[in-house]
Order: sequence, then C-alpha cells, then structure tokens
Amino acid sequence: MPISGGIFDIDKSLARIKETEQLMSQPNFWNDDKKANEIITSLKSLKAVTEPYLELEKRFEDIEGLAGIVDTGDEYSVQHLNEDLLKIDARLRDLEFRTLLSGEMDRSGAIVSINAGAGGTEACDWVSMLLRMYSKWAASRDFKVQQIRAKKPG
Repeated sequence: MPISGGIFDIDKSLARIKETEQLMSQPNFWNDDKKANEIITSLKSLKAVTEPYLELEKRFEDIEGLAGIVDTGDEYSVQHLNEDLLKIDARLRDLEFRTLLSGEMDRSGAIVSINAGAGGTEACDWVSMLLRMYSKWAASRDFKVQQIRAKKPG
C-alpha cells in the first residue's frame, strides 16, 4: 500500500530520485563538477531513506502474510512474528531519527556546552553525569565526541 506524506514521504522521494537519475543521464551532466556533486549527494541522501524504508515495508508485508496463515495456538511462530515486528519497529524508529537529522546543516558538527554555574560540588557532579550521558548517547548513534575543554572544580 503506497504511503504519501508524513516524515518519509516515500512517493515524493521516489519521484525525486527518478528525476535526479534522468538528469544525471544527460550528456552535459558533468560539465559543472560542483553542481554534479551536489546532485549526487542529494541523490544519496534520498536513497539513504527510501531504500531502507522500502525494505522494511517489504519485511512488514511478509510478516503480515505469515500472520494470516500462522495458527494462533502456535506460540513459537506467534512469538517469532512478534520479535520480527519489534525489530522492524526499532529499525523504523532509527530511520525516523536519521530522517529528522538529514537536513543540509545536520551533517555538520555541534558544540554542546554544559556549565555547573554556582551550584557547588553537587552541580559539578550533575554536569559530569550529563556529560557521560550525552557522550554515551552520541557514541551509541555513531557520532564522534570530542571534549574540547573542561574546568576542574575548585
């Protein structure tokens, strides 16, 4: 079932991919290297969302078909289908997150500043916990973390 709109807007993305590929097949496409590279980067970004989405959609349709023929009394099969659905849900959430961070400036780095202010030792401890939490979160999503400067309390 085709879906249009929403965060993924697959129909629109597929149309843009087709247009871009047609543009790339033109004989004068490489006359402007800078523009050609921008178009290729745009195409890669579109495909980075549409291809995983279509794969997940196909996997969901497969599970939906299996669910129609599996006996509800077969606990092993039902559990297996539930596990597959949970995997699809996790991958879809990850894809949604990456889609939200796919804007022009989202490929750039970020500077995060955490300050304890005048809170004393407890505030410094809290800042340390926040730093560890943010660092672990970033590492779990394959972001690079570099601590530029840290002041020691006191």
